[in-house]
Amino acid sequence: MDQIPAGVLGHNNTARLFNFCAPVVDALARQVCAFKPNFWFWARHLEALKALIDYMHTMAPDVPVILDFKCGDIGDTCEEAAALAFDELAADAVTVSPYVGQKGLAPFLRRPDKGVFVLCRTSNPGSDELQKQLVRVQFGLDDERYIPFWESVARRVAATWNNLGNCGLVIGANHPDELKVARELIGDMPILMPGIGSQAAAIEPAIMNGQTSHGTGLVVNVSRKMLGASTGPDYVEAALHAAMDYNHQFDPFRHEQ
Repeated sequence: MDQIPAGVLGHNNTARLFNFCAPVVDALARQVCAFKPNFWFWARHLEALKALIDYMHTMAPDVPVILDFKCGDIGDTCEEAAALAFDELAADAVTVSPYVGQKGLAPFLRRPDKGVFVLCRTSNPGSDELQKQLVRVQFGLDDERYIPFWESVARRVAATWNNLGNCGLVIGANHPDELKVARELIGDMPILMPGIGSQAAAIEPAIMNGQTSHGTGLVVNVSRKMLGASTGPDYVEAALHAAMDYNHQFDPFRHEQ
């Protein structure tokens, strides 16, 4: 709430949040391939989040909404979480944690009409602590290897979780080598790629290693550098200019469709 300019009005914080974001949706609808609200920044204002996602669907019906949810629960709790994300909030896709396994995440994975981006090699400081731990994997009768945990996640999601063709991975742009390995493992599955923007990962190696052979398959996540491009009354124009600038930087790597 502290980042909302004083000139953005509303009868309460919920209204101010919506009134802050809606003009940005209008401005960026033709510049972005997806919208990605972070659930946990909206958890105390679910009414505003619901209204905003509805607004996104109305004003930009061809732009999917990815709810950054990072759910990793099981059983009835996961059932409720999937119902909240997909049915109540009407998100087109979510992010989830792989730690509970395929069975735990079944309420998300079994929805063929919805996307599921599985956290794999994240961009945050400290991600090496678990994601680079070596785990033993049996590839064949006499072929046992140790590979990083993140790679085990990528292999498993591609091999057994993606039966409905609705899975993707979250891999940070600050891990270009891992992006290359992952792309070779998962084929044309989509990758949601944070880390460009506030975390200042290099654009060229990330895109070159993360995209498919057709120049597709990447959803590049730039959030704070757009929404926080200005804290003044010109924040909408600043967000638009930031989006246009990033698109200009991405243009050399686009393939003709």
